[in-house]
Amino acid sequence: MILFDQRGNGYSTPKLNCPEMDEATRTAFRENASASEKTNLFVSAFLSCRDRLVDENIELQAYNLKENVADIEDLRSALNIQQWNLYGISYGTLVAQGLMSQFPEGIRSAALDSVVHIDDDVANVEAAKAIDQRLLSIFADCEAQQICGRDYPGLEQRFWNEVNRLNETPATIRLVSEEFEVDHDVSFDGKDLVYYAQLKLERSSTMKFVPYRLDRVIRENYSDVRLEMLEDLEDSLVSFGTMLSTRCTQSTFNDTSALTTLPIHQTIIDRELDSYNFMLLICNSWETNKANKLEISISSTNIPTYPNTEWRV
Repeated sequence: MILFDQRGNGYSTPKLNCPEMDEATRTAFRENASASEKTNLFVSAFLSCRDRLVDENIELQAYNLKENVADIEDLRSALNIQQWNLYGISYGTLVAQGLMSQFPEGIRSAALDSVVHIDDDVANVEAAKAIDQRLLSIFADCEAQQICGRDYPGLEQRFWNEVNRLNETPATIRLVSEEFEVDHDVSFDGKDLVYYAQLKLERSSTMKFVPYRLDRVIRENYSDVRLEMLEDLEDSLVSFGTMLSTRCTQSTFNDTSALTTLPIHQTIIDRELDSYNFMLLICNSWETNKANKLEISISSTNIPTYPNTEWRV
């Protein structure tokens, strides 16, 4: 097995981390920042990160999907491997699709786990629909199972009632961390609850406990939410400089009308709109070149491919 850290990440050098974002996150908790204040803090942090990276003579335009795909093909050639099997998760599935499009002769097979669509539209209709479908499925599965249905009756309706209630009157959670000098009340609203559920559904280790976790929050037991918040205070493992350089080059910002008219809960739509507007602010200022965007065209392929988008309780 060959594990690969793309440029700007992991053991690759230079590593495009943004400690400015870590400090902004802690400041947001210390000050119990509102949504607009958080946006201002995070935008300022990312732009400070960009300025520092540029001052360090890092060419941000050299970090994009096209270069990542070329790097992996160069690695295959350097290792003298005629063909190999690809396995990609999340963003790695986009890299794999780029390789399948640009260098199909070097690929024996591909397994794509949690597939990212090749049209990386930031007004992400498919992501919003997927969150809604995951929640619908978890609620339906729970209701259909004897023990889960007995222990958490009417979970779907209770969950959305709680989302609505928290949107009107956010809960207050006390967050204490001596290490990061945090001892403050922080707000937890309906958007936060949807995001909390999304996090639990995306992790195989917590997926089967989602009904239990959501029931606890609905009953105003926020101990697990508090732990999630405390984890956010830790230094991020994400190389935000690489992520933003890559995504701002590859993404498109299409009209949001298809998103806003989806027949799903408004809170899911609002979360995606928040993400869209935030990324638009960042990408308008990040140093990228759309000429470096990799155009991927895979209408059909002879490469044996397994796209894994299924999940169950």
